[in-house]
Amino acid sequence: MGIQNVTKALIKTDDRLWYIYSDKNRLEYRSVDNGQLSAQAGTIIQDVPPGFSADVDVKGHIHLICQSSSGEILYFHFAGQQWDKQVLTKYEPSRYSIKYPVIKLLGKDIHVFFAMGNLYNSIDWTLYHYFWHNGQWKTLKIGHINLGRLMSQFQVDFDLNGNIHIIYRDKDQKSYAIYHAGFDNEFGIWSSPEAITSGDKSPGYPAFLIHGNMMHIVWNNVYKNHICVEYGSIDLDREKNKVIKKSSVISPEGIDAMRPIISYADQKLWITWLNGGDIYSACSDDSGNTWQYNDTVHLPENTQIEYFAYIDKNLPYLNLVYGYMNGTINSVPPISYQQTHEYLSEDKQIRASALDDTIVIDMVMERISAQVNEIKTRQADLLQLLVNADRQYQQILDAIEPLEQLNNDIKAKTLHKKGVIALLRKWLSI
Repeated sequence: MGIQNVTKALIKTDDRLWYIYSDKNRLEYRSVDNGQLSAQAGTIIQDVPPGFSADVDVKGHIHLICQSSSGEILYFHFAGQQWDKQVLTKYEPSRYSIKYPVIKLLGKDIHVFFAMGNLYNSIDWTLYHYFWHNGQWKTLKIGHINLGRLMSQFQVDFDLNGNIHIIYRDKDQKSYAIYHAGFDNEFGIWSSPEAITSGDKSPGYPAFLIHGNMMHIVWNNVYKNHICVEYGSIDLDREKNKVIKKSSVISPEGIDAMRPIISYADQKLWITWLNGGDIYSACSDDSGNTWQYNDTVHLPENTQIEYFAYIDKNLPYLNLVYGYMNGTINSVPPISYQQTHEYLSEDKQIRASALDDTIVIDMVMERISAQVNEIKTRQADLLQLLVNADRQYQQILDAIEPLEQLNNDIKAKTLHKKGVIALLRKWLSI
């Protein structure tokens, strides 16, 4: 998942765990050993506002973006020795504002997302997609967000076919909703943003992840006069229109459940949220059909809740966690700092040579079946377009026919009139 704008992150490279954080208008980093932070901190950059986004590539290199106070989006690459810097884009901070930059790596491609607004029009924000492909940066507009100061962070993830999905909160003329847009990696185009929730009072703070062919989504809503956590899912293989058809309230009644996040670890889906100074969570081992509550985590004295990203290419579904620091870093879901990688990645990067032959054949047949279904769907859409085009063409011909007849009649009458006038001129010899 492309991690949304955060102020703290744990990032696992091939040989080390790093802790990156915002501190007093600068970005710093420390190494982590069995949950213990190193005493000495290194500085990535100074004079930057809080917040950044990061991801790790297949080589174990860290890619990071942040903003500068002077109006730049900065891109950093870290291979273990030094942070190489590049200015991605510049803007005039007295006229424009940028929010929530997100970076996401997909193979050799680098994808960056952010919202940009004009300070003289504080309501409308434009959602941009920058991406590095074939040795150059390209720019696309995804859509507009019309929430002004009420705009919340957005999140990005990609499916097994390499297509990118983004969700965010927005408002039409009548109500708030959670919106979705998808980027077709094959054709390089974005779909039009569409609401995936309907009839909600005021959904907020959406978070999601894609596991297998399912998009799992959580958000805040209002239920019985309390802020609750609501969950819904979309089957990407079956749903042509991305709409949550059925949702359920996950948090217990009678409490305010704030800022939910979702992860996948230990073969389970985890939803984690806050209530006061406590961390609540529920997990599901049947892809979100049923949920069970876990013990509430009460923070020790002299500690505070931390909201940070966890990035490890071998654990692609454990992305955002709540936790606290008390000598060591503790989190929900729990993270193994020994990094034994007991959780197997279930995405398309599994090596076929490490799997049983029967499983390989099943995976191939499943992939072929999915592609055949996609081709059939596109074929049906194309046939429907052709039918509609043929119908419209016939309607045009039907409309043209009486016009052509009228034109011929006018020509005939005009020629007849000109012939009579010519005879009269000849008779008068003028």
